[in-house]
Amino acid sequence: VTPGSPIRAMAFSPRAPLLATNGGAGILLFPDGADQPAWSLDFPLGEVESLRFSRDGEHLLVTGGVRGRRGAAVVYHVRTAKEHSRISGLGREILTGDLSPLLSQMILGGPEKMDSFIGDQQDGNYVATGDRSGVAVVSEADTGRQLHVLREHTSAINALRFRHDAGQFATASDDDTVRLWTPEENQSVKSINTGHGRVLALE
Repeated sequence: VTPGSPIRAMAFSPRAPLLATNGGAGILLFPDGADQPAWSLDFPLGEVESLRFSRDGEHLLVTGGVRGRRGAAVVYHVRTAKEHSRISGLGREILTGDLSPLLSQMILGGPEKMDSFIGDQQDGNYVATGDRSGVAVVSEADTGRQLHVLREHTSAINALRFRHDAGQFATASDDDTVRLWTPEENQSVKSINTGHGRVLALE
């Protein structure tokens, strides 16, 4: 990582196994346990905002852009450093994103919403979104039909992640809590009060 430059995004894939961080004008890839990057990926479309490995660790979704002006998302094949797909020319920066398990769909979140695919590792049955008003919504991935509107957070949702081994997803909020949910239920199964103020990220 370039000395003095902030780390804005980081992702780890135990299947690869690799650690990815933003660095310079792109992404640096560190083998597990290494203190120097083995190779890098170029991202010439603005600042990197988020990184997300595919379920199998073979692909990396990079989102970002120029704040307030344009957004982009690129999927790279990790080992070859070649682009798999790209979406660019969006009106606002892309702050987060996720890939469906078979790479057939991509979901992107901007300044107003955080998004993630949720469901089993084979088909990604559901999509969950969280917004700045603290509301999370679970929908069918293929049809977009809303299944549940979840209103237990009292402030903005900053992050949302699915836990593949447990069939649950987590939301992190400005209200000092992390809540665990299942896609089939309309209420949380667990609430964790962190005691440290705003919760900004999950991994």
